[in-house]
Order: sequence, then structure tokens, then C-alpha cells
Amino acid sequence: MSTIQILVKNHSGANRVYFLFVEAPEVSVGPKVFQNVYMASSTVADGTGSATFTCHTDYYAVCGTSPGQDLKSNVRVTTGDSEIAGLCQGGQNGTHHLMTGAPGNSAMFDKPNKKVDCTQKGAFMISSANFLLGNGANQFIGLGGQDPVDSSNIVPIAVVPAQPSTDAYIVPKAIYYISWGTYLPGQIIDVTTIAKPAKLDFTGTAATSASVVHKNDGSWDIKI
Repeated sequence: MSTIQILVKNHSGANRVYFLFVEAPEVSVGPKVFQNVYMASSTVADGTGSATFTCHTDYYAVCGTSPGQDLKSNVRVTTGDSEIAGLCQGGQNGTHHLMTGAPGNSAMFDKPNKKVDCTQKGAFMISSANFLLGNGANQFIGLGGQDPVDSSNIVPIAVVPAQPSTDAYIVPKAIYYISWGTYLPGQIIDVTTIAKPAKLDFTGTAATSASVVHKNDGSWDIKI
């Protein structure tokens, strides 16, 4: 398993808490892809402090529920179930995951029926079985990343509402963002209202590390 390490130095003029999120993947269903915080730092002192984010580059298919709360900004969700995902690339098919809504108002993967037959370039696939919409469970599917501290915890980093009897193709992007503010992993953010982020694009590169300096004028000095 490979990782990308991002070092953030705080020269902004104030103590900060930084958080990391990813570019919204392309998803073939749903009107909106919700972006979640992947990881967050503790408070980083101005001038002398830094934070390191270690991002595992494996992708995961995730599903779960948000009981009583529609997916929207500031709602925090956790992964109900996950499976490691493979993308359709390099002559290999991507993985195909089946989400069920049973028993009750739940969301889980039918692991014995996982397939490797996704043929859309750069994608993996999640098929949602038939389940009752409007049940208050607010089932979701999406993309997850491994928690750098707890390998058993897969954090939802981009989610969409699940739709019954629907195939969703998900194409992740190797683009990361750093911003500042007090958020928790799994919390949905509105990227139009957060502090201006630093964009780190690893698309097509072999780089495994980057450094970011948060400057006093609010801008970012980025080196990949």
C-alpha cells in the first residue's frame, strides 16, 4: 500500500487547525456529490508549527446511513460497510460492489457477490439493490479512504444518496486540498464557503510527498 505525505507549515499569522479533503470524484448518478473531510490536524502554532497528513492511495467503496438527517453541509457520516476497490485501468477491469438495504434500514455490501467486471475507464462500480426510499435511513454510497491512525477505519470522503436498483460508476481523482477550520473526519463540507484551500494535484505524477506553506496573506506556497 502506497501513501502520499503532505507537510503543512503555518506562517499565516495565527494558530490554525488544518483539514484535508479530496476532489469530488465523477459519479454517474445523483444530482450532487458531497465532499467529506478526510482528516484533520490538531492546533498548529503560528510560525513554528506544522502538520503532516498521510494519505493512503488505495480506494474503497463505502456505504452507510445517515439516520434522520439528509446529506448536507455539516452533517457527519461514518462508514457502515466498505470494500477495497480496484479501478478499470491498465487492461484490468474495475471492481463491482453490490449494496443491499436489508435487513431493515441499513446499508451493507453483499461481499460474496463482489465482481471484477467494471469496464468504464478509471472507475469502480457500486450497484444498489432494491430498497425503500424515504425510510429515514438516508442510505448513501461513495468513496472512502483509510484512516492513517486506525487501518480498520475507512473514512467516507465523497458520498451520494443511494438510489434503488441503480448502477453507479465512480471515478476518483488524485487531487487533494488543504484548508483550515474546525471540522471532523466524515463531516460534509460546502467547498464554496470554507477558507480558500491549497490544491495539490498528483495526477500523472510519481510524487509521493508535498509541502505546503500557509502564508500571512492567506495564500499557499505549494511544492510537489
